[in-house]
Amino acid sequence: MEPLQIIEQIKHAFASVLYPGDDNIVPKTQYDDETQITEAELLGKRWNELTLLVEDFSYGFSLSFLTPMAYHYYLPAFLISSVELEEDANIVSETIWSLTPPEESNNNGVFYSRMVLLTPEQHSAIAVFVGFFIENNPQKFRLKSGMRNLERIKNFWLKN
Repeated sequence: MEPLQIIEQIKHAFASVLYPGDDNIVPKTQYDDETQITEAELLGKRWNELTLLVEDFSYGFSLSFLTPMAYHYYLPAFLISSVELEEDANIVSETIWSLTPPEESNNNGVFYSRMVLLTPEQHSAIAVFVGFFIENNPQKFRLKSGMRNLERIKNFWLKN
């Protein structure tokens, strides 16, 4: 699949996701400098307004600081920017890392609390994104995810 087709599939799959609300961007229980940066970058912004701006985000911004609802809402901006800006190691790494399931010995409730919000259409769009990176940039993908993580990513996203 071509990059523009992947982008359109992502846009379509996530078009109906609602803004999580200003009070649901980052968890208030871990409100430190980094989560404040993340919140400030996203507060009141639509995900489709961020697609080309992700590379400009301040140091400390991270998908890992988002609540599950905010992650679900803003993920398409990172997916699209990763396709558009393949050479930006920070965006691609951040996005791939957030899509990496935890090791079985580390049952990460955060990962699964995010994934449970995805519709089958969204899961399919992410699988296309993952397949695109594995197929077109296998070396870069392995460097970003690590071989151990690569197998978990494939098993989670590309299983039939």
